[in-house]
Amino acid sequence: MTIFGAIIQARQNSTRLPGKMSKDLHGKPLIARVVEQVSFSKLLNHVVVATSEDESDNVLADLCETYSFNCYRGSLGNVLKRFIDAAEEYDIDVILRITGDNPLTDPDLIDSVISEYNSDTTLDYINNVHRRGSVHGSGCELVSTNALKRAYTEAIDSDKRDEFLEHVTLYIRKNRDRFNTKMYYPEKKLSRPEISYSVDYPADFKLVEKIYESLYRDKKPISTRDILDFLDRNPELLELNSSLHDELPEY
Repeated sequence: MTIFGAIIQARQNSTRLPGKMSKDLHGKPLIARVVEQVSFSKLLNHVVVATSEDESDNVLADLCETYSFNCYRGSLGNVLKRFIDAAEEYDIDVILRITGDNPLTDPDLIDSVISEYNSDTTLDYINNVHRRGSVHGSGCELVSTNALKRAYTEAIDSDKRDEFLEHVTLYIRKNRDRFNTKMYYPEKKLSRPEISYSVDYPADFKLVEKIYESLYRDKKPISTRDILDFLDRNPELLELNSSLHDELPEY
């Protein structure tokens, strides 16, 4: 049996929005909202918060203990190794990489990406965070633990070693000819490259607050469809952060 695990990459020392993982979002810390959304997936076996051993992340680790979240602490700078070690700790065969600034990650999308992998288990990597993928802030990446280990072995001898160790899947994305990769495209109406609700800046947080205030229902996920419908009915909300994400990467 293949074990699928979401590993949520999170840290407190963000330069754009310091301490954002513990910021209150509709009654719970942001990191708790991320875990909550991801946990609505029907196909995941584990959900793990992967943070660092740095003192700056003690608050985040304490929050995980308070909410009884699975938590793994590893290197601050070598995030690739942190992911591999977290996967080994929880016996995860296939990782769904989620970033801790995405409290509107879509659990149905996670399951769709897992289903895509199940249709071809030779795949090493599925990319759904590219510009023509799902809305920035709702998507995920799938990578097998074995592929990530191979990426690590090759990356440490690269002239871009530090960059590859910091950005978990970058080595694979830059060396697609060495891995079996696939781009995942959602249905067209769920691909909106002009929209972002990933929480990078204070203005992003304000937008996400508005979405939660209007759409949050206890014990129910907030779907991408409902978010886009809400934003289409309230287009002025997009002005909160529309100028901040013009240069999102194409990968």
